[in-house]
Amino acid sequence: MSGYPPTPRSLVFVELLADHKGSLAALHWTQGPGTAAGLTFWLESPGFVRLAQAIPCLWAETAVEAWPEGLRECLQQSGGATVAATAVTQCTDGPSHPKPDQALWVAGPWYLQPPPRPSASQAASRALVLQLVQLVAADAETCELEAVFRQNATLAYHLLRIVNSPVFGRSRPITSFPQAILLLGREPLKRWLNLMLFATQSDDQRSGMLLAHVTLRARGTELLAHRIGLTKADQDQAFMAGMFSMLGILFGLELEDVLRPLKLSDEMTAALLRNEGPLGLLLQTWMAVEQADAGTVTSALQNWDLPPAMVSEVLIEACNWMLDITHMAGHSSG
Repeated sequence: MSGYPPTPRSLVFVELLADHKGSLAALHWTQGPGTAAGLTFWLESPGFVRLAQAIPCLWAETAVEAWPEGLRECLQQSGGATVAATAVTQCTDGPSHPKPDQALWVAGPWYLQPPPRPSASQAASRALVLQLVQLVAADAETCELEAVFRQNATLAYHLLRIVNSPVFGRSRPITSFPQAILLLGREPLKRWLNLMLFATQSDDQRSGMLLAHVTLRARGTELLAHRIGLTKADQDQAFMAGMFSMLGILFGLELEDVLRPLKLSDEMTAALLRNEGPLGLLLQTWMAVEQADAGTVTSALQNWDLPPAMVSEVLIEACNWMLDITHMAGHSSG
């Protein structure tokens, strides 16, 4: 397709790595089946260079050794690095458990395991956020939203921190809840509240990695919707589907039970519970990207008449956005 630059013919995948405290610490990249042709363009892209400046972007030493010398030099110049297999340890029981001395990063699905029994404060905080999600979905009055924000100092702090960040370019600080809600807007508020479900729990060791994972999934699914030509409204739905899909993991409950009080559309419910419809296919495809399932991803791309390079480009954009969000929420890699 002539509209696409000569990025990799093969797929590129990424895995989130944590440090020993359970915070997002690095991105581990791998190449799918095929050749590395065109990787130079991808590594030199502004998006990848920016990403590599913000967080370690790692490739397995054994894989990079097989690259042409010029490509290895390009990786180094772009800010990427190689990593020995012994420096990454697989984990299913949490990063606080003993690890090999040489292990610098923790991989694996430990943060996707059922959560420990929530504390009273944790349960109360999440209940308030879910209440806000329901109120925003029902287009409630600003005063109703303000009343809920006043019940939780952490949520209130994060809301005011967001609207007073440099991205809004305000010369005077926003200190009132109605102003903050108006400035942020209802749709961004809905997105932010869903992300805050994952971000506000300092007593849940999974929170930092869960936030990174759900943010990457939501943004990646939204970008896929954009690339296949869906409307802005459908792109927003794709983003929300990515976030809603992980609520069961967050609460340690069946997803159907968590979704029931949210009163979602039939289309959204079918996508989340049965992978049905365009939304379901988008979500299923992104989850295949997460699992480095090249066959499923390639099949979907062929149906959409899109090249593998598209996923590689989307991953860079989604990862940069994810880092912006996690840093803002206080879960940076430090």
